[in-house]
This record gives sequence, structure tokens and C-alpha cells, in this order.
Amino acid sequence: MYLACAGTIESRAAWMPTLDALNATAVLTRSTADYLATYDTSTGAITKLAVRGLSDPRGLNLHGMDVVHDEVDPTMLWIYLVNHRPEPESPYKGANSVIEILKTRVGADYVEWVQTVEDTRVIVTPNDIVGANNGQEFWFTNDNGAKVGIRRYIDAMFWLRTTFVGYCHIIHGCKRASVHLLGSNGIVRASDGSFWVGSYRNGELTVHKPNKDKTLQHVATIMTGLPLDNLALSADGSIIVAAIPKVHLLSDVMNNRSPNVPSTVLRVSDATLGGNHKVEKARAARVFWYYCRYLRGYAVHPWTPGSSDAGLQNPPAKPSLIDLPGPIGAMAQEESDTLQIVRVLPLSELMSENVSTVLPQGAGYGVVVGIGLFFSAFMLGLTWIQARYTGFSPSNSEEFSSASRSVKPGLIASGIVSAWTWAATLLQSSAVAYKYGISGPWWYGAGATIQVLLFAMLAAKLKLNSPNAHTFLEIIGARWGTAAHLIFLFFGLATNIIVSSMLILGGSATVTDLTGMNTIAACFLIPIGVAIYVVAGGMRATLLCDYTHTAVLFAIILTFIFTAYSTSPKIGSPSRMHELLVEASIAKPVAGNAQGSYLTMRSKNGLIFGVINIIGNFATVFNDQAYWQRAIASKPQSCVKAYLLGGLAWFSIPFTFATTLGLAAVALHNDPDMRPLSPADVSAGLPAPSAAAALLGTSGAAAMLILLFLAVTSATSAELIAVSSLLTYDVYKRYINPRATEAQIMRVSHLMVAFFAICMGLFESNQPIVCSQEHGVAVYFHASHSGFMIELWKTYFETRGTLLGSAVVPIALCITWQKASKTGCIVGAISGLFAGIIAWLVTTSTLNDKVINVTTSGGDYEMLAGNLAAIGVGGIVSVVWSYLRPGDFSFDVTRALNAPVHPHAAPTTGSGTHTPPEDEKKQSDIGSGDIRIVPAEDDDKHDRGVTHDEDLDPIALKGAFRFAAWSSIGLLIVMIILIPFPLFFSQVVFGTKGLTTWVAVGIAWTFLAAFTVVIYPLYESRQALFLVSKGIVKDIFHPGSGKYSESSPAKEGTA
Repeated sequence: MYLACAGTIESRAAWMPTLDALNATAVLTRSTADYLATYDTSTGAITKLAVRGLSDPRGLNLHGMDVVHDEVDPTMLWIYLVNHRPEPESPYKGANSVIEILKTRVGADYVEWVQTVEDTRVIVTPNDIVGANNGQEFWFTNDNGAKVGIRRYIDAMFWLRTTFVGYCHIIHGCKRASVHLLGSNGIVRASDGSFWVGSYRNGELTVHKPNKDKTLQHVATIMTGLPLDNLALSADGSIIVAAIPKVHLLSDVMNNRSPNVPSTVLRVSDATLGGNHKVEKARAARVFWYYCRYLRGYAVHPWTPGSSDAGLQNPPAKPSLIDLPGPIGAMAQEESDTLQIVRVLPLSELMSENVSTVLPQGAGYGVVVGIGLFFSAFMLGLTWIQARYTGFSPSNSEEFSSASRSVKPGLIASGIVSAWTWAATLLQSSAVAYKYGISGPWWYGAGATIQVLLFAMLAAKLKLNSPNAHTFLEIIGARWGTAAHLIFLFFGLATNIIVSSMLILGGSATVTDLTGMNTIAACFLIPIGVAIYVVAGGMRATLLCDYTHTAVLFAIILTFIFTAYSTSPKIGSPSRMHELLVEASIAKPVAGNAQGSYLTMRSKNGLIFGVINIIGNFATVFNDQAYWQRAIASKPQSCVKAYLLGGLAWFSIPFTFATTLGLAAVALHNDPDMRPLSPADVSAGLPAPSAAAALLGTSGAAAMLILLFLAVTSATSAELIAVSSLLTYDVYKRYINPRATEAQIMRVSHLMVAFFAICMGLFESNQPIVCSQEHGVAVYFHASHSGFMIELWKTYFETRGTLLGSAVVPIALCITWQKASKTGCIVGAISGLFAGIIAWLVTTSTLNDKVINVTTSGGDYEMLAGNLAAIGVGGIVSVVWSYLRPGDFSFDVTRALNAPVHPHAAPTTGSGTHTPPEDEKKQSDIGSGDIRIVPAEDDDKHDRGVTHDEDLDPIALKGAFRFAAWSSIGLLIVMIILIPFPLFFSQVVFGTKGLTTWVAVGIAWTFLAAFTVVIYPLYESRQALFLVSKGIVKDIFHPGSGKYSESSPAKEGTA
């Protein structure tokens, strides 16, 4: 077996162009160069091969490799190598990559250099190679469209099809053989002469037929669902594929931070041009890494003719499998001189092993399917009870989309808590506690609470300035016209898509990691299960489900709190927690923290995280229709109260939960029941599940699974109804059918819920689909896997402020300020977006020697620059422009949106001096700004869900706005300045009493929050509960007599 080996770990970490490691100085001055070696599969001996004739002082810098028998002399071998030669200017220009052709004989201890093939137009970013048996021609993959720079980053960010397969002949030169590929990586020639190329991005295997001119014709695509690495041809003609589910962890491996990266073996049988292409998946293996060598998910196969498929295993001290086997002819990729290989495993044995998970796979399906269906059935039952025993039926469009604008503050607060509790709320808050100590939970909680508190002001203004709007975009369209509406529709839908992606990515990846449940199934079953009750019950069903989820969520959180701080023999008290954290601080001090302690608010990195968190969360609240939806659904006189209560209640979840399980993960780092956590595990949010399992065993892991599932599904329901409203009122009714009837609106609302639920699954699924192009038909399916999904989730979480923050201030100004300039706010939103992206990438380039990639762009300072620029430029441009060239808008226009009037009365269009622009004058033609005229005799039927004048006391609403402003700004100052900064600058390290007080405050806050969102909604809805109970009793004793009638006092008792 022929191996391509790296000289040292340091040189490989410094120089790996495919992973943007471009430290040319380090590799040019290295003590040990890369080399070739042979591995004898029978004796285990590894022999380093001498290279004769290669005079280039840069030597070999190896990557892809192929070894083939000569077409005439079978004892002669041709070796084709990808050689990434370093240059002093490589950090700015990339590697000077070439293909080396060498030859040797079977069993020889040397190789002889034959020729270097160089062509900068075609040999751009070579990765893997397939050589011909004549020593003169070869095909290779380029894994990126550019060596360095912004184009490379944009290609990666947007998954552009810029990679290609190149072909070279030593006499006739090089050319592009197949173009428009996505992340092309491994390449192999099948037994029928076809070429197969694997993608490290979306997991596609593209099949190519060779043409007479040596180019390749793309004929089929197989979606495997896993990021792919190298490929090999098996003796039976099948293709063996190395896959790396968590490909994003490779950068950690390169820096020796994460020694174990899951890898997987795939076999594609019947691998011919017209074959059935059946894909089989093996167990998830583990990559091993020693001094000077690691085999990292690459296809390997012995050169001995007739040998069987094989995989490699490292020494028993760290039992784990290297991925990929294959037969006859060639090579292993990557490094090894002191590699210790114990034995060769048959592929059949490798394919039969199973992955070990904390919980069985059945637990994943039990939670996702079982609990999902239970809540769906439960909500369907509540919806039927609501329709029968109250005056509110989900068959009414206003009830479906806005719960008839009649929901009381307790239930709205519960809905806010539920909608704002994502998987990240639980996982990432604990991760920052694990990294930064007690400052992490505070900055996570406070940094995401103030947006909800400040939103109370917008809720009051919404009720004052447009009480009957269905969406915030309706208001923008009525005020600023079509151009502004379309621009902010982009920001609104982008927010919903990013939020939904984070929810499903985090939820499905966590379920998969805990139970081994199929990722595709999790991606689809989570949103589809939620869509069932959302379609049936609409907004009120969503809020009722939010309430039940929130109740269970607090019960489980309180269980974890009392286990950690009271009953657990491992910790059991705040004082014991303090002792363990002090020990952890000594053993592993926290960089940037006072005295390296976990027990201080003086954390430099924690503060930076807090700023990023604050800015990023403005976008995911102010731009998200889900929060406007709850403001719309609330009663006018109590909407401010709902948002203030909801925000304060939500703070307790990340703060106390992370102070419990995040710190417990640190405290139990030496406990035998606590799994070791690598930096990649921490980034993936695993401290909380690991601590739960350590404290409560499998029951803790099961409770964590249920907790995460409920968090994901409740937030998902909010996104479903929000997107349904946007697509129904701001797309369908505004642009497609302005005069849509009630029945049509309801039908579209239902369809949009189902449509977006399916889209959620499609966005993140890894469904394998074979796509043929032979008859001019091309079908592609997005693919990913739980590990890569976690990386995407992190990317969404970190970049949301940069991509969405510029719209925050313009949206707020549109709702609240009559002098806000249409042009200024549009320019502010667009310029802020570009400023954020530019600041983000320029800072990345400046701080990382002009290297821009996913790893370097995710740093704290890089994200901080992008976030600040986006929201800052967007806000400054909007406000300054509005002061210099103010608008003069009368909110009478937006107050008239969807408001019924007497058939003989003229519609109100505004009494101010504002003259609507031309596109606003045409509002009646496009539907969103229509004023519905309802016959007087049918008022009650059509007015349900319309806010009546008696509910809109301008003086009271203005007073509510002032109260919201003083309260939210005051709480912001307390939570962001008065509490954390004195502790930060004083560099206080908590003693036992300090931590006990800190924990006690968190526990008390959690109890008050539970009372607010669990008990208080029951109290305020006591009349509705009495009315429903009365109707049920009547139906039991006198069937049919309990049904609601118009004379019943339903509205007073509604929830």
C-alpha cells in the first residue's frame, strides 16, 4: 500500500491549502519534508521511499495521489501526486500547485521523478487525481474555484458551482474536462471507464462519461447526504467512498484541538453508467491522529493483486477505525511514517458495526413522533373545544392568523417565552458558561432579553398606529409603497428562514447525536408534526401549545436545578459547586478572566460575546413576524404588559439553566460519568447534555432530549404561523389576488403553513436522490448531515446580525415615527447590509493575514465588526436622512388598514398633510392597504378579530408607550450596565457566599417566571375556563345543549 505522508503535525497544520492553512514560512523552514512510503499489509512494516531526480528545493507537499500499473509492464507503477508548492507570497496568492509524475517498481524502496506538470489556468486548487496507465495523462479535481480571496469565500458561503475536473496531457497540455461542480473532492475511474466525483459540500456523487477528446460528460448525480472525501474502486466493481459527517471539525483536527472526527464508509454498488447505484452506509468511525501522521477519511486500498477490501485500525490504546477501504492498485492519502497499524479489518465487518449513542434510536423516534403526535392530537382536541364552547372558530381568517386580537397578557407572555426559547437558548448558553464561567449565562440572557423588553414599545405603537394590521410588512407597504415593501419582505423572510434553519438544524442534529435517529427523518418530522395543529387551530392553537410546552420546560429546568444544587451526590449545593469550580480554575484557567476563574464577571471574551449577542438578537426579534404576530394577537390595553412579563420571564431560562448545567459540566470535568469535551463539542453545545447525563444518567439525557424537542417545536410553530401570514397577506393578497375572499385567504393560509413546514425539512435534509441528465432532466436535492448542520447552525447564529441587522432601525422608525423618510430608511437598510458584510470580511482579512474562510470569519472580533457596522450604518443613515429630509406621514392611513366601516361612510385615508406617493395611491389595486367595507347587518360576523374603537383609547395607548419606554430602557440600563459593569471593572471573584447568592437569585427568578407564564395565564382565563367547563357539563348531561351560542358571554371569558 502506498502512502502520502506529512513530515510533522506542525507543518501539516501550517500548510494545507484546501483548508486555507497557508503559512508558507513555516513549511519552507520545516525540519522534515513530506514523503512517500509503503505499508506491507502482511507484516505491518512501513518503508520510507527515496525520491530520485526531483531537484525542486521545495520538495513534496502532498495531497492527492494515484498509483497505477503500466499498460505494458505490470511490474512498473506510475505515481501521480498533487504537490502544493509553497511560495513566500502564498498567504496572498495561494499555493503554486502542480502535478508530479513519478515511476517505480513493485517492491522497490525508491521512486523516480519523471515530470512536473504546471498550468495555472487549469491546475488551480487540485485535490485528488486519477492517472492513466501510460504515464502521460491524468484527470484531477479542483476543490475550490479560487485559491484565496473574497471570491473563494463567496463560493463557499453560497455554495456556488465553481469547482471542476481538469485534464492534462504531458504533450498536448491541460483543459477543463467537466465544469459547474460543487465542492469537488475525490475522483475515481469505475470499471466501465466512467469517472465518479464526490462533493465535500452537499454529498453529491456525480457520474461522468468520458468523451473522445478526454472531456467528461455529466450523466447522473447520486445524493448520499454526507460530505464526501476520497473514492476507491473495489474488486467487485463497487465504489467505496470516504465520508466525513462533521467535515467542519477538520480545521480543529488540523490545529490538534479535536482528536476524534467521525467518519463513515459508503459503498455504491452497481457502479456503472446504467447501474442502479445502490448506496450502503457503514458505521461512523473515528479518525486517529499521532505524531506525524493521520489518515483522515481518505480512500485507501492495498496494491497487492487479489487482496480483499480493507479498513485500517489504530492501536488498541485508542480503538477507533480509519475510514476507507478499497482494493487493488493504489494508495492512501495523507500522512504516516511512525503510523502504527495493528490489523486489517474486512469491509464486511466494518459495514456491520453500529454507532454507540447515549440513548437508543427508538428514543429519538419516540420523542419526535410520539410526543409530536400527542401534542398534535391534544391541540386538535383543544381546537375543537374552542370552536364548540367559545365564540372563536379557527375557520375565520382573523382568528387563524391573529387569534381575533383578543389574547390576554399572560398567554402572550407564555408565547413569547416559548417562541424565544430555541435549542440554542439551552445549548449555547451552557456552552458560554462552560467557556467563560458565570459571565456567559448573564450575557446570553441579558443580551437576548432587552430586545423583547424594547419591543414592548413597538407593540404599543402598533396598537396605536395600525391596530388591524396582519403583519408589520402591511404597514410598511401602506406607508412607503411597493419598493420598500419588497425590500423589507426580503429581510422579513430571510429572518424567518434563518431562524427556522437554526431551529431545525439544532433540533435534528441534537436528536441525531443523542439517539442516532436518521437526520432526514428528524428534519421532516419535527416541522410536519407541528404543522398539523397549526393548520387546524391557527394562532390560538400555537399559543396554547406554547403554554403547554413552556409548562413542561420549566418543570424539567427546575428538576435539573434542584438536582445539581440540592440532591445530587456529585455536587449537591452551591458551596460544593464553588469548590469544584475553584479546582477547575486552577487546573484549566480561563483566558481573559480575572485570576483565570470561572467565578467572575470580569471576562473579556464573555463581554465580547455579550456585545455580539445583543446586536445579533435585535435582528431576530424586530425583523421576525413571529413577535409582531403576538403583538397583533394581544389585547390593546395589555400588550405592553405581555412583552415586559415575557421578556423578564425568559431571562431566567438561559441564565439559571446555564448557571446550572453549564457550570456543572465544568465542575464535573474529572467525574467518570462526565464525557470529555473537545472545543468542537463545546461549540456544538454539548456541555448541557453531557452534564445532564452525568447528573441523572440516561434519565437526564432523556429529559434533555424532551426539553430540546419541546423548545424546538414551540418556536417552530411560531415561525410557521408567521411565515404563513407573510406569504398570505404580503405575497398572495397583495400581489396575486388583491380581492381574495375569506375562503381563499383561509385556504392559502393553510397551504402556506404546510408549504413552509416542508421547506423547513428540505432546507436541512440529506435525502439521497439519484438525478439523471441523460434525457435533459436535471433534479437536485440539497443535502447535509448533522455535523455539518451544526456548523451551519453556528454560522447562522453568528452572522444573523451582520446579514439582518441593517433593517432593525428602519422597521422601528416606520412603525413609530411620522417623520421617518422612506428613501432614508430604504438606503439605510441596503447600505447597512453591505457595510456589515464589508466590515466583517475586511476585519477577517486584516486579523488573519488576508485569509478569509469559515474558520477565520467566525472569530469574535470579526463578527463584532460586521454586527456593529450593519446595525450602526443602517440606523445612522435612516435617522440622519430623516432629520435632513423628513417625511410627513399621517398614521390615519395605517389605522384604516383592514378596518370595517359603515357602507355609507367614506373610507378614511388620512387627514394630515402627507400626500402618499404614487405607488401608495394604488394601494387599493394591490390589496394590502385595502379598507374593507362591511354591510352593517353583517358586522358581528365580519368584525370578529377587528379592534374596535372602544378598545383603542389613544390616551391610554400613548401612556402605555411611555410606560414601555421607561420600563424597557430602565431595565436595559440595569441588566446591561448597572449590574455587569461594576462587577467587571472591580474584577471580583465570587466566594462561596457570592456564588450562593448568585444561584439563589437565579432560582428565585425561575420560580417567579414559572408563576408568570404557567399559573398567571390560568388565573386570567378563569372565566373562559369556567365557560368551557360549563358547556362540557351541559353536553354530558344534556347532549347538544352546551354548544356556544351568540348570546353567550364568550368574548369576556376568552383566553
